[in-house]
Amino acid sequence: MKTALEMAREAGFDVELPAFRDGSAIALKLIEIAQREEREACAKVCEKWIAAHGDYFAEQIRARSM
Repeated sequence: MKTALEMAREAGFDVELPAFRDGSAIALKLIEIAQREEREACAKVCEKWIAAHGDYFAEQIRARSM
C-alpha cells in the first residue's frame, strides 16, 4: 500500500513544501481521511450491488482502513 506522501506526490502536490516535509502536516492527515472515505464508499457499493458475498468484500475493504 502506498503512503500518503507517495499518493500526494502522484496526485501532483508539491511535497517539498514545509507542510509536507516536516511530517506533521495537516495535508497528510487529510489525505489519510480521504483514503478512508474512499474505502467506505467502495464498501457501500459492495454491500448494495454485489449479491454474492458483498458483505464479505465490504468487510475486507473496511479492514484496510484500520
